[in-house]
Amino acid sequence: MRTLLLPLLLAAAAAAADAAGPDPLLCATAEEVARAAGYAMEAQSVRAADGYVLQLHRLRARGRGRPRAAGQPVLLLHGLFCASDLWLLRGPGAALGYLLVDDGYDVWLMNFRGNRYSSKHERLNSTNPAFWKFSWHEMAMWDLPAAVDHVLATTGWRQLQVVGHSMGNSVLLAMLATRPQYARKVALGSLLAPVAYIHRLRLPFSRTLLSDWGRIHSFLQRSGVYSIPATTNSSCSLFQQVCGDQKPTQDFCFRFVQSIYGWDPQGLNKTALPFYLSHLLAGVSVDTVAHFMQIVKSGRFEAMDRGPEENLRRYGSTTPPTYRLNGIDAPLALYYADNDYELHPKGVMQLAQELRNVVSISRVPDTAFNHVDFLLHEQVHSLLYSTVMTLMRQFRHNKTRNVSP
Repeated sequence: MRTLLLPLLLAAAAAAADAAGPDPLLCATAEEVARAAGYAMEAQSVRAADGYVLQLHRLRARGRGRPRAAGQPVLLLHGLFCASDLWLLRGPGAALGYLLVDDGYDVWLMNFRGNRYSSKHERLNSTNPAFWKFSWHEMAMWDLPAAVDHVLATTGWRQLQVVGHSMGNSVLLAMLATRPQYARKVALGSLLAPVAYIHRLRLPFSRTLLSDWGRIHSFLQRSGVYSIPATTNSSCSLFQQVCGDQKPTQDFCFRFVQSIYGWDPQGLNKTALPFYLSHLLAGVSVDTVAHFMQIVKSGRFEAMDRGPEENLRRYGSTTPPTYRLNGIDAPLALYYADNDYELHPKGVMQLAQELRNVVSISRVPDTAFNHVDFLLHEQVHSLLYSTVMTLMRQFRHNKTRNVSP
């Protein structure tokens, strides 16, 4: 889980600058980022059962002409505030999306409802408050099942692998707990920073935000604020002006980001900071943030509390049900870091004790490794991805293929 501190800064930035940034990849789309890296990307629309129209990105191998045939499908799930492009930002040879393509996988990148790529609905416009009446519970109930079914139907495989970061893992766990039939469709789930039990917030701002969240949420609702918008060209320009190389405020930007995710001055490339910041906010509902605040406060991994009457209508009980983690059959691997300000290691251990098919628990061997390092650390391949991919290869079963797509 990430705090609201960074999104609030980015939202302020959007109103503070007008010109587009000089770097063409600032605020570039996922397709533009992939193309600049020499890869092909195909966008495919998927309809969730409740009417939301989601966009999946299929990443293809480098090279001229027709992309080579891919192997077992892998679906990558982004975290809170983010989108599919987060799996590409470190570039070829370093970003997990590219590494998996190069290793022969058929790589699909998820975009959950409400982000810049999945902002459509069959009946509702995104300006309608009803459009934003969802949290990551609905992503688990409708978005992820629709995406899994689409990938398997398109590729002709019976199973896929799933890799998630942060909120992506919350969605995966909730889906597997509430829709157990999907366990047989997951060959392996690799959970990077698996958010279920936060255990303890280590950032003072986060603790303050949590204690005041009820009042903040009520104020946002009264003010008609139902979403946290994505970055714009204006905010991207400001990132370059304030956080770029040789700017006197670059060190402030660097320290600010580090203060949110965990102090790791050697892990993050300062020069790439404007580029990274331009992709860290892709749009999300306020209710999605509220749902995380709820599970931090309650200490339970549970559905969103909508009030007794609405809970009864949605869940069949006046209180939100907890997700039955001990009923999940799919094999899962957990990866965590000591310096993750958003997820305490004790929370990961609690999760591991409740799950019944944990095939591996791995601590990143760098005591400074933090929450955003799972995606952006300069040495993330050697510190983490090589281990993740070694285990993934053990679950790369040819027998999971049905017919040619």
